[in-house]
Amino acid sequence: MKLFAILFAALSLGASGAGAFYLAQIGADEIEAQTGGAVRNALSAAGQDWVTVQADGMTVTLSGTSPSEAAKFRALDVAEAVVPQSRIATTITLADAEVAVPEVLNLDILLAPDLVTLLGNTPQMLDDQIAELLGMFSRRVVDLTRPVETEPQADWEQTLTLLGSIAPQIATGRVMVTDGGIAIEAALADAELRQSLVAEIEAATPQGQQIDLSLSAPRMTLSPYPFDLSVSDGTFRLSTCAASTQSAARTIARQIAAATGLNDLECEVALGAPDDNWPQTVQIATELLTDLPDAALSIRDRVVQLSLESSAIDDRVDGLVARADARLPEGYSLLMNRVQAEEEPSPLVAAAPRGLTMTIAPGRISAVGAVTGEAGVETMQSYAETAFPGRSLTLDLIASDPGAAPSLADALALLDVMNTLDTGTIRIGEATIRITGTGEGPGLATRIEGALTSRLTGTRDLEIDIEEYEPVEVTEVEALPDVMKSPAECSAEITAAQQEDRILFAPSSASLDASSAGPLDEIARILATCPTVQVSIEGYTDSSGGEDMNRRISQLRADAVLDALLSRGVFLDRMSATGYGEASPIADNDTAEGREANRRIEFELSSSEPDVDPAADAPTQEEEDE
Repeated sequence: MKLFAILFAALSLGASGAGAFYLAQIGADEIEAQTGGAVRNALSAAGQDWVTVQADGMTVTLSGTSPSEAAKFRALDVAEAVVPQSRIATTITLADAEVAVPEVLNLDILLAPDLVTLLGNTPQMLDDQIAELLGMFSRRVVDLTRPVETEPQADWEQTLTLLGSIAPQIATGRVMVTDGGIAIEAALADAELRQSLVAEIEAATPQGQQIDLSLSAPRMTLSPYPFDLSVSDGTFRLSTCAASTQSAARTIARQIAAATGLNDLECEVALGAPDDNWPQTVQIATELLTDLPDAALSIRDRVVQLSLESSAIDDRVDGLVARADARLPEGYSLLMNRVQAEEEPSPLVAAAPRGLTMTIAPGRISAVGAVTGEAGVETMQSYAETAFPGRSLTLDLIASDPGAAPSLADALALLDVMNTLDTGTIRIGEATIRITGTGEGPGLATRIEGALTSRLTGTRDLEIDIEEYEPVEVTEVEALPDVMKSPAECSAEITAAQQEDRILFAPSSASLDASSAGPLDEIARILATCPTVQVSIEGYTDSSGGEDMNRRISQLRADAVLDALLSRGVFLDRMSATGYGEASPIADNDTAEGREANRRIEFELSSSEPDVDPAADAPTQEEEDE
């Protein structure tokens, strides 16, 4: 019996061990399947279906060909969210396309009568030939190209030789070169020059390069770019129409015909359109005119001006104008010109800006005004993006004729000066260039004057008013109450500044007049000395027009002043802007002088510190007794 019991016990232990091993094996397989499935599901949900998942015991192996380095790291991040990093192995490889992506070769040459601008990526091995190309032009050349190490597939050396021969013969146009083709757009002086250039290009085009020619007789440049349409007793009359291309001219003609019934119209194809939104702006303005009584419409560059009798303006007209203004493309503005009943409505031609104002504030750069030539506008944009990386750029520039606006050379020289200032404004007028602001000195003003003397063109007087400072290592912060001004002191200074030089707007518009830059600079300087003061910007209008329109315009004007102060470094968290329309007049609206006085911006200043009641802090009698 004893032997039998021993055998029975041994058999029982063996059976139970085998069963336990079997159950453990089933459990391990189940864990592997669950782990692998969980990782696969997570990768699939993350869009990483290219990964193959293999679970082996406690280890999860990821394999496959990743489309990019970023995709590989994304897959690892997803897997590590399911299982620990120590349990993940990888044999992932990268696709060959990710190993090296050469930079695209391209050369863009912008040709204007007084300027040549080169943009794009050029083969580094041909730096010397690029330099030779720059010397071929008898005009000022701005080289914004970037040499790259990409191996050219086409014969760029022969291409540059061809460009050095033909480009100097083109006064106005554009040449675009890629690694597989050359496109030339040019306005030529006459048919003889065109025939000569075509023959030269066809004979010298490198083998394998596709050539695309668009050579035409020169188009005139219109500045400001015009459109004039009027309606009287239901009869429409188109006085002036311009378009940048034949296609745009046909589009505008169809729009006018559909809205007014006028047919067989011709728009003059000319250079100078402010941007590609010109046809859309013409359509919106034309549709507005069809809903109004006798009126005249004039567009000059980005300014749409509507002229109609004051007696015809009511809430319906205000609403139509407001909706049209809201539909205009970004950068365009709508002004309403009220004329007396005895006057015949006529378009008011908005004169093109002749000056240029540039402002620098922490993190922001702006430039508003005119510069010579369309190529000048493009070059200013490219140069500003390169010279001020990481800063917010606001460039509202239009092209103008040589002599009617600052030259590109002057504008670029003054952009370089902006880089030496912490904050400041540069204004280029007809007779003067005035530079104000702050910067690290000493001797900054002298250095700026010396640099500009050799670079500026023309005979404008140079005025420099720079507040220079030396960097000081601050070891102890001064108590703010010793240097801060009270709200009353700040308010008095701002009132005095406004009495000397008012903030002005274009009629019926929220666009700041160029003359407002000076008072805004001064107000920003004053507010910088009042860091704890809360500022409320209040806009008011006269009583002309409807209340809703006046309130809207006053709000937009107050917002414009707030934005202008923001660009000058005044903090938003202590400013607010409110438009009150024609409320609270300070003069008689029945006179021109009174209406002008009522169109104003006021500043209401208060302390940001909470009011403290001295009696509340005084100890009570019971506290004193204790």
